[in-house]
Amino acid sequence: MLKYLLLIQFLCISSIAAEEVVDSTEVQIVTDTTIIDSLEVVPPTIEPDTLTEAQKAYQFFLDRQENRKVTQKEKEIVELKTYLSFYDSLTTTLLHPRLNNYSAIKKSFSKDAGDYFRTDPSYFVQDYQQTPLRKTVRPFGLSGNRMNVIVNGLSYTPFEHIPEPDGLVDFNDIPTGLTREIYILPGGVGQLFGGDQSVATLVTVPNQPDSSFEPEIRLHVDKGSFNYAYTRGGYTKLFSNGKELDLSVDYRNSSGIRTATNDNSYHYTGRTVIPMNSSYYLFASGSTYSRKGAYRILKPSVSSSVTRSRTDRNGQIAIEKISDDEKVKYHLGYNYLKQNSNIDGDYKGRFNFYGNELQFVREAQLSNKMLKTEISFSHLKQSDGIDDDSEKNLKASSTLLKKNSNGSFGLTAGAIYNDEYNFLPFTSVVYQRYSDNNFMMLSLAYSEKAPSMHDTNLKLQIDSMYAGVSSTLTNSITYADIGNKWLLSEKQLVGTFLYEYGSMKNNLRFTLTGGQLFDGIDWYHTETLIGAELVNQFKPENSNITFADLQLKQKYSYNDFLNVSIGGAYHFIEYELVDSRPYQPEYQIFGAGELHHYWKQKWIDLNLYGEIVYSGPYQGYFDEPLGENIVINSGMSFKLKRFHFYYIFQNSINVYRPNPDSFNELGRYQYYGFTWDFLN
Repeated sequence: MLKYLLLIQFLCISSIAAEEVVDSTEVQIVTDTTIIDSLEVVPPTIEPDTLTEAQKAYQFFLDRQENRKVTQKEKEIVELKTYLSFYDSLTTTLLHPRLNNYSAIKKSFSKDAGDYFRTDPSYFVQDYQQTPLRKTVRPFGLSGNRMNVIVNGLSYTPFEHIPEPDGLVDFNDIPTGLTREIYILPGGVGQLFGGDQSVATLVTVPNQPDSSFEPEIRLHVDKGSFNYAYTRGGYTKLFSNGKELDLSVDYRNSSGIRTATNDNSYHYTGRTVIPMNSSYYLFASGSTYSRKGAYRILKPSVSSSVTRSRTDRNGQIAIEKISDDEKVKYHLGYNYLKQNSNIDGDYKGRFNFYGNELQFVREAQLSNKMLKTEISFSHLKQSDGIDDDSEKNLKASSTLLKKNSNGSFGLTAGAIYNDEYNFLPFTSVVYQRYSDNNFMMLSLAYSEKAPSMHDTNLKLQIDSMYAGVSSTLTNSITYADIGNKWLLSEKQLVGTFLYEYGSMKNNLRFTLTGGQLFDGIDWYHTETLIGAELVNQFKPENSNITFADLQLKQKYSYNDFLNVSIGGAYHFIEYELVDSRPYQPEYQIFGAGELHHYWKQKWIDLNLYGEIVYSGPYQGYFDEPLGENIVINSGMSFKLKRFHFYYIFQNSINVYRPNPDSFNELGRYQYYGFTWDFLN
């Protein structure tokens, strides 16, 4: 009888324990004294050789419970040290909410990162065609590569060689899947974020999940004229064990406005921070980009297209250590870069870039200040299928941040030693002061940058791509481009003063940016003789450039029902080498208005939007008059909690626009899409 009673007791206890046990591989168990006490069952002391079969089974069960307690203790969550991030301190210190342009873009529309600048008249945005072909941004009307692009803490420098080179970045190549905050910073502020330019910077910041450990997921879908489709997705999450994860995907496809103007691309990005123990972290990030499509040079009726394709791969991996007092972080990392730009057709090109970099960073928290010290060594290689060129760079810098209740201060200084151009110093200082109704920012920056290997080593290529062009535009049908091995380093000295008076919704802003570019590097177009042949040649040259940009902008809001923004900018640019450059209007005007109504019973936001974009007169490469067109874009949308649907009419009044030389943009373009934050 005792045997059966013990067996029944064992089965009951086993059933109860099976219902209460939680698999530790699925759930992280934090030590709880009530659970520990309930598990500490003290069995009677029984001699092993006197146990019955039922007693042995019961003892085996208790032993398993004891082993489980030991395993649980080994799997307890390790208390992590506070993760220091100098970049996060940068964003909270220098990226004031008044500088965030996201709300203006959200009211309007954006098909790429170039559209972020459309609402800022100090930046000349040029669409070669409305569906993706090429979109460039000229800060303060300046040409050349003078814009920093910082995406989620990483500096992006996409490269592509095209006929009629200008050194500008194609902003179709910038990932936008994670963008939640958009900052357009005039002057040298971007140097503190890791950029090498002193003129202007675009900084985009993803949404940061809160401590609830819930994921933030966004899906953005665009569909429009000429089989245009653009899908963007982003995922960010902070895990309970301290791990961080950011992922994004961008996919774009378009048939184009005319024959042979198709375009296809994809862009994947990822970033993670993984705690290895209480003090050590593994940091990794990377992106892969691929794009292929057609590209036309001049008027489609007289110029055949070329096929262009490019890829961009970059990756970073590092080990990071937090000090015992949680005030210092050490970062030892490796960065990799691979870029390819290929052109096929009458004009051909193969351009490959490779980069490897070792980096050591020390970040320290000092009371209300943070100090970052960085040393890196990089080796860059260029190949054009015939020759290989390379350069080495050693960089050292220090950056200081300080913030109090009504102001912030940032300072960076350092130098790059280039094996061809020797020492290239740089420095930037930024001061901000703010209150409820005032915001002021002052910056002064200097940087010296070497020309790229592409600028100096591009081999001469001649092609008859201008055949059939009217003689009123050019005296020669022959095109040529070539690098310049005699280029000097460019020296940038730029200052900015920005003042805004009023609240966040009702204010007046004044911005003045200007400076001197000593030995500025730009691609110049000239008619010249090569042998006995007259050609239209594109070649980079040095020239001193003086520039100044004055902007006035006002925002007005009435009870969140009416929102109005209007602004204008005047660009002054003086070149030592030439009188003027192509695609540089003297002034620009932007105006936008929104009507908003909240339908409380249905939780729906209804919006009507319209904007006017105007640029003054400017000329193309062949002195063709351009500009002086009023372009009106309009749209309507509704928002239901986290779902936002919109319909856009671009060029609503059907304005004829030559943009650029001989590309006649005539017609209304329609786009629709939605943004959906789900699983939040």
